[in-house]
Amino acid sequence: MWSKTFKVVDICCNNCVQIVKYQVGQVDGVTGVEVDVRTKKVTVQWRTPATWQQIGSRLEESGYPPGPELL
Repeated sequence: MWSKTFKVVDICCNNCVQIVKYQVGQVDGVTGVEVDVRTKKVTVQWRTPATWQQIGSRLEESGYPPGPELL
């Protein structure tokens, strides 16, 4: 299983949070999505068959492109 935490600067409200959670959750293999509207921090957990490329593409297509990964 993989996990990545990153910022999405375009998140500004709870509606944005719901869209990100729904869109990323539609990727087959995603097991969890956590979003903090205050910090704009997103954490995604996934396993095969999902890939980071699929998740990143889904975010970009939804209007919420992922920013740099946080350590």
